[in-house]
Amino acid sequence: MELHAASVTELIEQRRSAPDWFRVDEVVDLLTELVGEIGDVGEIGRTAYELFVGEPPSNGATDVAAIRPEVPLPLADLIRDCLADDPGERPTCVEILDFLHALPRRRAPPRRATAPQRASMLRPG
Repeated sequence: MELHAASVTELIEQRRSAPDWFRVDEVVDLLTELVGEIGDVGEIGRTAYELFVGEPPSNGATDVAAIRPEVPLPLADLIRDCLADDPGERPTCVEILDFLHALPRRRAPPRRATAPQRASMLRPG
């Protein structure tokens, strides 16, 4: 998945219109690309939070795993650390990339066909 910073707003809008649109591996791939392009660790954290939750963090909310339990706790912790109030407590871009590259990658389960898709597959060509 090749994504660029300019498409982040569009991707967030897609996330808002389709709950659970982003899988964990999709967000990890996006963040890996965006770290070099954004360079602002706080913005990376806000983007990651919004991609998982569908809205920006507010009122000090930083715990992605409380809302999306399928997000691995170490990744949720990284997002929380990126959102730290004190920029000195945030990880560096290099640390974020090292972390993202070290995450084990899971293959996404195949998506099930919807009833109309199944019906179209059964129709003679």
